[in-house]
Amino acid sequence: MPTVFTMVFKSQQPDISCKSSALFCAYLGSIAYFLDQVSYFITFERETPSALLSCQFRSCYLLCISLICLQVPRDITIWQWLFESKASPLSRFPANEVRGFTNALTKERLSYHEVKQCTTQLSTALVKKYGFKEGDTVSLFSPNTIWYPVAMHGVSRVGGIISGASPAYNVEEMTYALKKSNAKYLMTVAGSMEIAAAAAKNAGMLKENVFLLDGSMAGFKTVKDLIEVGKGFGDHGQVKSFNIPPGKKNGDVCAFLSFSSGTTGLPKAVRTWSNTRPRHD
Repeated sequence: MPTVFTMVFKSQQPDISCKSSALFCAYLGSIAYFLDQVSYFITFERETPSALLSCQFRSCYLLCISLICLQVPRDITIWQWLFESKASPLSRFPANEVRGFTNALTKERLSYHEVKQCTTQLSTALVKKYGFKEGDTVSLFSPNTIWYPVAMHGVSRVGGIISGASPAYNVEEMTYALKKSNAKYLMTVAGSMEIAAAAAKNAGMLKENVFLLDGSMAGFKTVKDLIEVGKGFGDHGQVKSFNIPPGKKNGDVCAFLSFSSGTTGLPKAVRTWSNTRPRHD
């Protein structure tokens, strides 16, 4: 069972600051973070106290902040947790009750089981045909598409790092992101390929390592092409999923490397580790 901490604040002022209380909650969360004992979610709500407080306090506001501390496994990866653990929807529900991803325009759909299958085959193709290695970074330069989670989890499955890039980046910004993240692979969509290809060339990336998440374009392989390559190795030829190395926890393994908006200067890289704790570069 999760441990729940509830704090109740009372004030004579009807404009009690939610921001200050949230900061206090974040402070308590930081204690849990540095103790390396829990991962946490913060929820808070604000209610009028008319049904809860006496008449003399009717002008008060009741602010409840709940800090819910969840015990998170430290010995498995994100992919293993999502698709192979007891917490996975594939383990907890019948196949017909497990949802997936649907393209709202074309109605193309991937079930959760198909996502697991596609990520397995994609990761196999990356490793066996394109020389992907543990710790390599793949930049995802794309708006929403149902193939985004396939690419993301496929990279994660074999110990890679996913670097998300804003689809609004220009060539200069995308070049910077590729160089800063040391990305060796780039996945994008047809509408962004002009910028992606130019940035990849500027960053010294091989053209054969630039792929399309969605759509098609002459001279570039698609994620679907890679899945077919992976499928060709057969059920017994799929690469094994990455495991947390002995002596380490998932909090020691970087999973995501994304960039801030760069409002006050150049974008800052933010590392997010395999138990979802962010750190800054």
